[in-house]
Amino acid sequence: FGNGSIKPFVVGQAAMETNFGNIEQQSLLQHKAVIGGLSFHEEGKGKSSVGVIKGTGFHSRDPSTGLLITFGLNKERWGFAGSAVMEDIGSTDSAIKLTGGMYMSKNQSRFMIEYDKQIDKVYNPDEISIGYRKTFVKNERDVHIMSSISYGLSSMPGSAPRLDIAVSFNLNKNK
Repeated sequence: FGNGSIKPFVVGQAAMETNFGNIEQQSLLQHKAVIGGLSFHEEGKGKSSVGVIKGTGFHSRDPSTGLLITFGLNKERWGFAGSAVMEDIGSTDSAIKLTGGMYMSKNQSRFMIEYDKQIDKVYNPDEISIGYRKTFVKNERDVHIMSSISYGLSSMPGSAPRLDIAVSFNLNKNK
């Protein structure tokens, strides 16, 4: 929202997951949340944001209030970004997830590589992901279709090989 270098934002988020093989099948909807906060952006100087997450936790799947901090720099054909998420600010045992990555773009395509590390008292999975994003314009809005494959770098639960598919779009029309 807004036109200045500091803008409020609201994001809805949902994650669905299914298992293949001998693992007991869980509910298809694994995580749902609303994120609200402030985004800071000056042309050519990068972006950052801070937000509060209200919904189910990424690790525990219990209701929680979390904290999100992000930063990034994007140029015409490349960029990098990172984030830190605390699952529940009300718990001293809260899981924390750190992410860092970079991308290269050409036209409406983007290739990405990302590293994720979860810090937790029980599980400490980490993984590397390689992905691709294609952007389409539909009703004067950018729609991003993303896919990635992730490989766990440890034998911890939560770091098994995984295929991710996502769709992202902005409610505002392109300017």
